[in-house]
Amino acid sequence: MGNVTIKKGSATVTVPRRDLIEVHETHDGVMFNCKSCHFYVTDNGLPLTTKAQVKASFDMVKEGDLLFDMDNYQHPVSVSIPTIKK
Repeated sequence: MGNVTIKKGSATVTVPRRDLIEVHETHDGVMFNCKSCHFYVTDNGLPLTTKAQVKASFDMVKEGDLLFDMDNYQHPVSVSIPTIKK
């Protein structure tokens, strides 16, 4: 199913995709709710469009690895989907 990696500054957190339950936009950033913990990325300058991209990517992309780079306001999400060989 893949992994989810969250990057902000020098901190990087990687969790299995199945452990990340939901992503919420907050007034000062984004909250990542995992089975056993919560991660809050706070950034008062984070644009609403960036928050929306992060949430929509989590909700829509169900396979592959997701990388949330919270320092990159223009392209905060990268998706890596493995190629299926026949």
